Amino acid sequence: MKKIMMIAFCALTFMAAMAAGQTASQAPAKEAYSDTTVMTDAQWDHALAIVAITAVNQTDSDPNLTMQTASGKYGDNPLWGEITDKLGQLANAPKTLKALEPVAMDVFKLAKVQDNTINEKDCWTAAKDAIIKSNTAVQKPANQPSQVLPQNVQTEEQEHPHGLDMNNLINIVINVLMLALAVFAVITAMRAKNQVDNLKDKFKGDIDALMNEIKKREDELKRSLGQLNNYLNNQQHAESDDEPIRNDTQYNNVQYPVQTPQRPQQQPPQSPYSQAQPPRKLFLSKADRNGQFIKATDKYDLGNSIFELSTSDGKNGTFRVVDSQSVHEMALMMPTDYLTRVCSGDNIQLSQGKHCIVTDTPGTARYESGHWVMVTKAAIHYEA
Repeated sequence: MKKIMMIAFCALTFMAAMAAGQTASQAPAKEAYSDTTVMTDAQWDHALAIVAITAVNQTDSDPNLTMQTASGKYGDNPLWGEITDKLGQLANAPKTLKALEPVAMDVFKLAKVQDNTINEKDCWTAAKDAIIKSNTAVQKPANQPSQVLPQNVQTEEQEHPHGLDMNNLINIVINVLMLALAVFAVITAMRAKNQVDNLKDKFKGDIDALMNEIKKREDELKRSLGQLNNYLNNQQHAESDDEPIRNDTQYNNVQYPVQTPQRPQQQPPQSPYSQAQPPRKLFLSKADRNGQFIKATDKYDLGNSIFELSTSDGKNGTFRVVDSQSVHEMALMMPTDYLTRVCSGDNIQLSQGKHCIVTDTPGTARYESGHWVMVTKAAIHYEA
């Protein structure tokens, strides 16, 4: 931004200088008043009158002074006749200062006879300055006709000899102000554009981040919907089974072999451990709010079996989560419904991003009134 400001300032300065130069160049050109500048008849008559009154040691500020009016004012001077005769020699001479100078020097020599303090050169310098100052014509080269301007134009040219009047100065100021306003507008527009670009970049970054998050959520939702669809398909398949295994029929029909007591006299007493049955494996579905498992089967039931129970007497047993990826996906999809009623662990109700269930300590269950009921919860944790 500092570089832009510097460039704009240099451009403003350059354009202001150009405007000033252009305005000055448009002003009427003023030619220097030279010895060969041709005067009009009125100017020439006025110049002769100035020489004449200077010779008699007089001054007159009348801009319209002529030889006739000068004779009326100063004609009583004894030398006036000789002076007018000398100046009369210029009747056919060019109307320039160069032609007037030698005759004027002769006039001043005549005057010196009357007043020896007169210096011819000083008199000519004074007369020449007075002529140039009072001359009101626009000076033309000797080969062009002269032209007399109105008084107001003459006054402006005298007040502004270098070609710059008040109107030109005002125009320069207006041009500079307009250029400054234009530069300021350009700088403001560039700053606004930079701010808009920065906001666009920021919004684009925010939108990209939001779209990425939406895409991530969408993928998670698709995965969850797929798991739910699999679960519903499994449920429908289980319900359409011709002979579904019910907890109150299947498990009640399980026959546990009974050891026939031996007579003491026929066989020596055996240890109670010798009568223990080998562990039996059952598969349990989810539990209700009271910790009662809804269903128990001898075989793994896809879509229903969540826990694996091991029992030796058919009355007490331990259970753990089935080590199956499909079971884990289904249980992690709804942990509150499948796990938290009979399992414990750190934040097990939060399963997002987890894919595996590990049983740290099996839970215990007891068979009551035709159902297996949780006694102590199993300790579990999740892994990604």
